[in-house]
Amino acid sequence: MNGIKRVGLGLLPAKSWQMNAAWVPAATITAGLDAWTRLLLLHDGPELVVAEPQTIRTKLHHLPARLTAHARRRTLHLDLT
Repeated sequence: MNGIKRVGLGLLPAKSWQMNAAWVPAATITAGLDAWTRLLLLHDGPELVVAEPQTIRTKLHHLPARLTAHARRRTLHLDLT
């Protein structure tokens, strides 16, 4: 239950019932995706298996990139490393 609080369920209650009714399934889906990611993708890295959700988001989802614009075109330059 502690893991699900870290991914969003600890933010209840909101002022409206509709907001809480929408938030609970979203937080539950997020906790499930976090658990499956740890089980299927991060089993080789022991430091990421026990990491906080914020650490996983930072290490896996944030890519070093540069967005440039030239002649009405935008280009995303990703770091090869």
